[in-house]
Amino acid sequence: AVNQLYDSQYTNKYEQDRGIYILNTLENQAEVIKETISIWESNNIFARLYECGLIAYCHIGDAKKAEGYFKKLKKYASAINMEEYMRARNMLRVCYCDSFQWDKALKLSEENVKIEKKISDIKRYIHKANDEEGFIGEAKAISLKGQIYAYCQDNHAEQNFFDALDIFEDKSANYYISLSTNKLPHLKIKESWSFTKLNSVN
Repeated sequence: AVNQLYDSQYTNKYEQDRGIYILNTLENQAEVIKETISIWESNNIFARLYECGLIAYCHIGDAKKAEGYFKKLKKYASAINMEEYMRARNMLRVCYCDSFQWDKALKLSEENVKIEKKISDIKRYIHKANDEEGFIGEAKAISLKGQIYAYCQDNHAEQNFFDALDIFEDKSANYYISLSTNKLPHLKIKESWSFTKLNSVN
């Protein structure tokens, strides 16, 4: 049932209200689930269940509830693959941006960069690779952090984009996306949007 809910969230037929109702129903059965299957299986199911909650509330822009489900997901993160976990982190980052919570978006982006760099280091060690090109996860994380700086008219944006370009394969789609983003005029943030000044984060 959890996997069906998860799969449905990536289709055009997904109904938000019905999905949240099913999510709540499954959460109420949590103790029953734990008693009927192995620890590993239950950890995997709970990770996927809380990811469903994150997806559901990111879709409707409820950053507070999405954040709550992400905290629950983190407890079971070892039960899912790293790609899926990073996708969940990026989803919350987008939700923060959509609700103009730039300080939280930046903090999460900085954490994402650190994680992706560690993943790249492992790849370099395993594959004995010295060439920086091809570590897409790391480059995307850096580029996305640059976007947040750009939204806030912070001068750190440009350097992040250049750092990402150094890693992306030359003339690849991701390379041109980062290049075009760097050329866009920085968006103005209205003073009425209250957020922590980025200088206090750095």
